[in-house]
Amino acid sequence: MNVPTVDSPIGRLVDWATLAERGASLVFSTHTPNSRQQRLTAVQVRAIRADSRHREVVAREYGIGAQQVSRIKSGEAWENVR
Repeated sequence: MNVPTVDSPIGRLVDWATLAERGASLVFSTHTPNSRQQRLTAVQVRAIRADSRHREVVAREYGIGAQQVSRIKSGEAWENVR
């Protein structure tokens, strides 16, 4: 195994510690590994789906991207919210 030393560029950026040493500092997320921090609630998603305004106007109001508005309206994103 090729472990970086303290003299390597990576070694200077990483604070090496075992899982037990890090214990208390670990933060566990309720989000899936591939998701970003959740910005919307289910109520907001329903409102976005019902909104007939242009997707960019809606996106600006909720602080998300226009493409995300399209995904929500098509059911590609937030498919579990009815």
